[in-house]
Amino acid sequence: MTKSRVLILAALGAIGAAHTGRAQQYSCSRHPAPTENIGAQLAKFRPVEMPFSTAGLSDREVRMVRKLVEAGQYLESAFWRESDPEGLKIYQALANCPGAGEKQIHHYLLINGSRYDLLEGNKPFLANTVYEPGHALYPAGITRKEIEDYVAAHPNKKAEIYNPWTVVKRKGKDLVGVPYHVEFRQWLLPAAKALGDAAVLSDDKAFANFLRLRAEALLTDDYYKSDLAWVDLDNHKFDVIMAPYETYLDDLLGVKTSYGTAVMIRNAGESEHDAGCGHEGAAARAVPQTASLRARGRFAAVRTRWRRTMCRRLVRARPPR
Repeated sequence: MTKSRVLILAALGAIGAAHTGRAQQYSCSRHPAPTENIGAQLAKFRPVEMPFSTAGLSDREVRMVRKLVEAGQYLESAFWRESDPEGLKIYQALANCPGAGEKQIHHYLLINGSRYDLLEGNKPFLANTVYEPGHALYPAGITRKEIEDYVAAHPNKKAEIYNPWTVVKRKGKDLVGVPYHVEFRQWLLPAAKALGDAAVLSDDKAFANFLRLRAEALLTDDYYKSDLAWVDLDNHKFDVIMAPYETYLDDLLGVKTSYGTAVMIRNAGESEHDAGCGHEGAAARAVPQTASLRARGRFAAVRTRWRRTMCRRLVRARPPR
């Protein structure tokens, strides 16, 4: 099939879906065409193998790590719904396509986590795609001015709309903020359960306590207690990122966080260089409870850099649920 015909079919499909109100259906032969040379973009990346080695881990620790990875996979699924749900549909539809072009699109969707090219300033790389600066965290097409005007007219709604852990939606003529733990409950519930299961398998009581608190936080959007529990960890063999911290997806207001996940195992040899760096924990604990999550996150990042820990991120290929 020629490129021009693909473009025509994609356009007709989009028009048909708009007229009928039906959600667009994608397949190996029916999907938006690339608007750039995806092969050339992929060539700018180099694969780095980061295998999960069980050397030095007990059977319980291996089982715990797999539970942590499971939790992270559910959070990845939530992230896709924050970033680009329509892009996720295309990604899932192209998962087993034999064509080279479809494989490239599938791979590039995975790299970007959306239909927006991070190397090109979030320029859409698939046809019929309009960049949403708020991704899926706000109603499509909404502007910053519209939000600011609404909040000015409804000052009692400001906290709800600007909350870092709410998805803004339209409800008639109003705007509402739906808490993350409500909007993404389908994926947060199993993620929290997996963290709880990992806590049971942990021989480190402090780390187990942190995992339990983080599981609770996923279901309440209150991360303060689990953040403090993380700061209090000392000489822990394992570490995780399981929370919505960064605001990179929000180019509209710059306040909405998105889920991030990583599972790490400390390199004991490199960690021997940590001597004399114990003061960073006290500095992190000094952050007031009223401080924003972003501020507390900066202290956490400083602590991580001080530890100079070499970690292995566990990556297991699995399509988002």
